[in-house]
Amino acid sequence: MHGQIAQPHLTGSSAAPEERHSSVKGDRTRSVTIGFPAQRKHEIKMVHFESPRCARLVNLDGSEIGACEVTTVWEAGAQLRMQCPPPFRFILQFAWSPTVVSRFCKRVQCRGEDVWVEYERQRPCYSLEYNR
Repeated sequence: MHGQIAQPHLTGSSAAPEERHSSVKGDRTRSVTIGFPAQRKHEIKMVHFESPRCARLVNLDGSEIGACEVTTVWEAGAQLRMQCPPPFRFILQFAWSPTVVSRFCKRVQCRGEDVWVEYERQRPCYSLEYNR
């Protein structure tokens, strides 16, 4: 027995290979993501600030419009709180970050002091279609 490799003994119940998922529990018909939550494309990920963050509004020519509070942000836009509605297009500068982050914005809706904006994607200056 010293020179032989041990062979497992197969009994009637263990002879057929079982399909087992020891690390995943639950229904096998449902798709399961291990380690990260499943990403759903239809869900918009929003960040709500309990205490609104300060930001600045700047005209496209660089002149300052005023200040506002940012209450919610998401990938494509933000919700602002301000006294008077901003112009249709402007630059939103998030003033609380160490390096100022700015977004070109388009006003979508105003209701009282609440203003909803969408971020506008800017074509980079090195793009072939920039000068068209």
